[in-house]
Amino acid sequence: MPTWTECWGSFVPAGTGWQNYDIFTNKSVPKGADVYILMLNGNDAADRTLGVRKDGSALERKVLVHEAEAGGSSSLGMWVQVDASTGYIETYCDSLTGVTFYCAGYITNTTFTEDFQDITPTANTTWQDRNLNTLYGTPNGRVVSCVCGVVGDVTTGNVGIRTDSSALSRYINTHEGEGGAGAGNFWTLSVKVSASTGIIEVYGQYYATTKIYYTGYFGSEIDYTETAINRNNVATTGWIDWDVTAYMDVDGRLADIWCGHFSTGAELDYGARINGSSLARYWLEHEAETAGNTGDVLPTQTDTSGILELYASNSTSDYLLFLGYYKYSADQVSVTLKRGSVVPRMMSLIKEGLI
Repeated sequence: MPTWTECWGSFVPAGTGWQNYDIFTNKSVPKGADVYILMLNGNDAADRTLGVRKDGSALERKVLVHEAEAGGSSSLGMWVQVDASTGYIETYCDSLTGVTFYCAGYITNTTFTEDFQDITPTANTTWQDRNLNTLYGTPNGRVVSCVCGVVGDVTTGNVGIRTDSSALSRYINTHEGEGGAGAGNFWTLSVKVSASTGIIEVYGQYYATTKIYYTGYFGSEIDYTETAINRNNVATTGWIDWDVTAYMDVDGRLADIWCGHFSTGAELDYGARINGSSLARYWLEHEAETAGNTGDVLPTQTDTSGILELYASNSTSDYLLFLGYYKYSADQVSVTLKRGSVVPRMMSLIKEGLI
């Protein structure tokens, strides 16, 4: 069964261009694991091209991340699989100045097949279909990861993804890119491809300044349920508990938590971790622009009571979202039932072939 391990270890790429990084030796990430890397551009005067890919890959799996705004860092997360033989991933940056990568956690006993395709919408304020099965051979029903953002120093805009025929307004008002015309303010998110149609839906309030990249898919061991829950105004600074039991089928799930803020006057710290952790799992995100939001997703484990911890250095400018949770193919057998009667749940497990 897949297992998530949360961590928070920084490193700097070995050099510019595509470089091997031994994440097995240096960060104790198991060979073959799917690891989540948060990449930060801390340079407040220059954009940086940042990316990660599997060892030996030929994909140009990288994007231009805009300069940090008056301090802090611009962030970009990506999933990547550690090579099962070498324990390497490959990192990319066009300059080492101001660049820091973080190993934020990893899943074992599954696979992540990387890709890199532009699936940007072609019309304003419209949810558009993208058939990932027909276009790129992605198996129906798989959980995929996408990088979403706004490019160019023009305007903020709502950008998002959701599963086919969803009714959720699953987008984020993302602040404009800074610096070069092609630089963007990016964040990453998972979504499930429809099991019947092979489709996900993409959204851009202003398609001309929107960018959405499809970056790969998980193995059949991983399932996903999307949500769009806002948790603004944490009321205090530092670490606080957030009970998300009501938003999941069972407690203990790995969740996609969007951590960021909308302060136009200051860079601020935001982050998330499993309840009871001692990891300083947050980063200093640069200031936002014109009331848009800036930040990124941190996959974060909930505990057996459905609680995770949020970090905020400012309790009034936070923008914190619960955007979905991961499920594993056979783990429902061992969890404590949360709600409803036992009989319907047992029948569901039998139907799913789990018992």
